Amino acid sequence: MNPRFNVKISESLRNDIIDFSLDERNEIYFNVNRSNNNLPLRKYCVTDKYPDLKLTQDIQEFSRWAYRQIGVEDFIIEHKYGNFIGINFSGGFVHEHKDPRNEKGFIHTRFNFLLQKPEQGGNPVIDGKEYVMEETQAWINLASEWMHGSTEVSGNRARVVLSLGAYIHPGMIQFIKETINND
Repeated sequence: MNPRFNVKISESLRNDIIDFSLDERNEIYFNVNRSNNNLPLRKYCVTDKYPDLKLTQDIQEFSRWAYRQIGVEDFIIEHKYGNFIGINFSGGFVHEHKDPRNEKGFIHTRFNFLLQKPEQGGNPVIDGKEYVMEETQAWINLASEWMHGSTEVSGNRARVVLSLGAYIHPGMIQFIKETINND
């Protein structure tokens, strides 16, 4: 299986997201996960909660475009996290987990973009296998079907990921699975 897709985010949107994410004035938009020592290890911003931000509108437009690039024209925006920006600092990682399908049985799908690669770590782990990603690379995660997480980040450079969440009808997901399995 190869979850990578050759879909690119524009350099201007990438820079806008990184700048927004690392600007301390924008902390009000983020939820922070702290360590036992009260160190910030992870933070995330559900951009859909802030519809008046131009960045939110740009991400929503990019989400529709990105999903079209992989053949998905019709989807429901994932209701809990939707589109979000995730940041992992040194010591931070995403624990392995599965997300639920929606009430209609649609598959919770995440189209992820590694906007800023940390010095070490931060790679996605899907069903126990680590996938090394390069900066700006994209990958799909069938979040309700696969156990997923990430490796621990180390170093002074944060991992910044844009995650585009959607519920996709199981019948429409077949194309994605075939693409993943053939690469």
